[in-house]
Amino acid sequence: MSDDKTSAWGIVAEKVYAKVLGNYLKADGGYLDTALRFLTGAPQFSYTLSSSSDLSVTFALINAADVANYIMAAATGPGTDTTYNVCGIANGHAYSILSAFTMTDSTGTAI
Repeated sequence: MSDDKTSAWGIVAEKVYAKVLGNYLKADGGYLDTALRFLTGAPQFSYTLSSSSDLSVTFALINAADVANYIMAAATGPGTDTTYNVCGIANGHAYSILSAFTMTDSTGTAI
């Protein structure tokens, strides 16, 4: 167990959310914007991407949100944790986005 007295806030928030909805079964699944709105009370922005989405526009949105210190999250498409997308990330899950950055190779070229 961590000595950090704030490390359990996520577990407590999940329990509170389930209690508000009535039980854990009702809290299973859902949408990221609903959860973030419940936790923060702040307005939410939601974008849906497809295989034809312009990745530079998507990165610009994420980067602008990062610069503005917004809470960010992403979700994969429908499925189960036994199915994966082309990047090897489990389907049907939500993920926190902690930061936006551009990776470069040893010559400084963006990759």
